Amino acid sequence: MDVLLKYGIKHEHKFLKLLNTELNDINLLISKTTNQFCCVDFQITNIQNNKSVMLELKSRKNNISNYPTFLIGYTKLYNIKNEYANIPVLLVWSDECKNVYHKKYDDDILKNNVGFYNGGKCFLINKNDCFYGLDELIENIKLLLY
Repeated sequence: MDVLLKYGIKHEHKFLKLLNTELNDINLLISKTTNQFCCVDFQITNIQNNKSVMLELKSRKNNISNYPTFLIGYTKLYNIKNEYANIPVLLVWSDECKNVYHKKYDDDILKNNVGFYNGGKCFLINKNDCFYGLDELIENIKLLLY
């Protein structure tokens, strides 16, 4: 298995535990998506009203606060657009320095600049267009679910 893929999977499991702890709500069911080709990593569902929100996590080893933009795959965002048109999706970037940034997906994000990284086409998301902090992420998840 690719080293970066192993890192991503390990970080997803840590992030899942963190979400469970921080959300601390018996009405919210958090699950890791099981299809390895799924364009999102987590589904959070309010079992009282059946509202859901999806999360795509981009994990980085380096301090992401040092970068002006975040990368996310071109095809991934178009898959999110097509597969989750009626379900909110939060794009989340985190690092080992405990920085967490997020942005709610909307079609305007597809107007962002496009670049290439490691041979792959990706969108460049301006850090200043994102929310910062784990508390902000938890608050925005709850706003979408209640």
